[in-house]
Amino acid sequence: MFALLIFRCRFDTDGRVRDCKVVEGGPVEGTQRALDELYTSLYRPPTLAGHPLSIPYTFHLRFTPPNGQLTREDELAWARQRVSQNPKSAPAWTTLAQWLAVLSPEDRLYPQAVARAHSLSPGSWWAATEVAWQQVQAGQYAAALITVRPSMRREQANPYVLETAAAAYFGLGQCPEALKQQERAVGSLPKEWPQPEQERFRGKLTEYQTACAARPPASAPAVSAASDPR
Repeated sequence: MFALLIFRCRFDTDGRVRDCKVVEGGPVEGTQRALDELYTSLYRPPTLAGHPLSIPYTFHLRFTPPNGQLTREDELAWARQRVSQNPKSAPAWTTLAQWLAVLSPEDRLYPQAVARAHSLSPGSWWAATEVAWQQVQAGQYAAALITVRPSMRREQANPYVLETAAAAYFGLGQCPEALKQQERAVGSLPKEWPQPEQERFRGKLTEYQTACAARPPASAPAVSAASDPR
């Protein structure tokens, strides 16, 4: 049997877990048993400059049978089941959106899953960036920039965040900022990243450079910032 329990709790300064809320649960008896185990266990509290801290913490407890293994299609089916059973769970919607992005990005549920994940977990850079990318695709460049800006502050070296910001700036006709962000995106790609993906990033930079050199700064973009899916 496959099962997943998610608890949002607080690590206290004495190493105890307190104030747990069930984000995703299973049968009542099993859920309570897992909670009791968390409450009776003693952990080493996080510290800052040697001083223990009280912080929020989310536990993900995944149970699988011996030698149990799910295919990617099984994982997607399980993710669909999780959101149907836990419609207010940010982890469930995020997992569904991520599996759809890999296996079925054309699924009509994908935009809804991404939007739901973002609304339930606005601090998630991945969900915010995907929503912003969809806004770029729809020509909503100002909205995309608003959506991705918090992630730009938190994920300053994330190539996908930077790429999305560059596309939004380019769509707004702000060439200097678009080029700056796309150059940073190219420079942030790990060396071991797949070659086709590196070429896609560099190709988009060349596209922006060519278009921006051929027009006055205030004119409309000569090419679409969303000319291809990623």
